[in-house]
Amino acid sequence: MDPEKNIIDGYEFESFAAFDEAKAEAERVAYLRANTDLRSEDALKKLYEDCTAEGAEPFRTPVGLGFLREVQRRVAKDPDFKKSMKAIYVPSRRGSSEISEMKINDLQNRYNALKRRTAVNGGIKNVVILFLVVLVIALFVYEGMMSKKRATSETREEILNEYAGWADELTKKENELNEREALLNERMNGNGQD
Repeated sequence: MDPEKNIIDGYEFESFAAFDEAKAEAERVAYLRANTDLRSEDALKKLYEDCTAEGAEPFRTPVGLGFLREVQRRVAKDPDFKKSMKAIYVPSRRGSSEISEMKINDLQNRYNALKRRTAVNGGIKNVVILFLVVLVIALFVYEGMMSKKRATSETREEILNEYAGWADELTKKENELNEREALLNERMNGNGQD
């Protein structure tokens, strides 16, 4: 059975309101079947009289009216009862007009269409979300690998710069020492000749 269709007891209802009303009547019929001795002719006659009494409107939908019609057929087998038997009253829909029914049906159709679109869009949305999650994870992995490379090259550069600085210092000190040595040698050579 299609879950979007409003079907009860073989009847398809166009609106949610009519469907809900029929559903409530189906529950009442089930209750009556369970709590009434339907094999007893007297119990059936009492039930029929109660349902067709002046001002009584126990059933309004085809579900309940169908049950009442079934009871009517069974009690009509008694010719004496059939003579005094009241007809089944079929009321108009309470509190509704063609315009409001059309609005309800239109809203129901829009709801069903939106529900179908949401199901399709939900699948597409899930695929897009999954793609974006994979993309973000890939970017983090790539960034992590690149930062290790950058960190390694930056560290290597720092070490080379440090060694270059030491080399410059050593060269300076060596030049200073060479100048001092040359100065000392001159002094010694100059003192030794006198």
